[in-house]
Amino acid sequence: MREEFKVYQGVFDDFTIKTLYTLSLKHFETIEGPIKTGKEADVYSLLTEKGRVAAKIFRIETSNFKTMREYIIGDNRFPYIRKGKRKMVFAWAKKEFSNLQRAIDMGIRAPEPIAFKNNVILMEFIGNEKPAIAAKDNPPKNKEKWRKIINNYMETMKKYDFVHGDLNEFNVLNHKEEPILIDWAQAVFKEHPLYEKMWKRDMKNVKRWLSG
Repeated sequence: MREEFKVYQGVFDDFTIKTLYTLSLKHFETIEGPIKTGKEADVYSLLTEKGRVAAKIFRIETSNFKTMREYIIGDNRFPYIRKGKRKMVFAWAKKEFSNLQRAIDMGIRAPEPIAFKNNVILMEFIGNEKPAIAAKDNPPKNKEKWRKIINNYMETMKKYDFVHGDLNEFNVLNHKEEPILIDWAQAVFKEHPLYEKMWKRDMKNVKRWLSG
């Protein structure tokens, strides 16, 4: 194990450190520091030869497995989910990675996914020297412009029978006055039983947030 990973032994469990180490062999050199910490996931900045990437690390012990199961069960991409916290978190990470790629393929501005393993996703770092922050704490100067952009993204998703499901000012980064949609793990396709409910929720949230 690399010496620098010892610094994080009190932050991550041994399993996560081993996962990060495996990913580091190909995708990054060092962990720069935290971007955002939460109850269910932490986001860290990583240094590479070409710059920065971000790592989203899902917490195995404190994640809300009931919520995860609600969005995974009924998703045809995951017909078989083994029991246990670890397997559920792995499926959740895989789902977000897949959804990020789908969003990018649709032309929606989201962090470009790079790699994933177990409970860790590597993706594009959004920001310059400092990471971009959520629109909740850095509101757009032109709300009408953002409303049009995000509504266009929603129409694109609808065209592909896809929905984000948690689209609000907490899950959109403001990067140089451009909206970057993040946190895609819950996103589903139309065959999912929660699709219509999630679509209506996104419409309501965007209208509340960006109207007026």
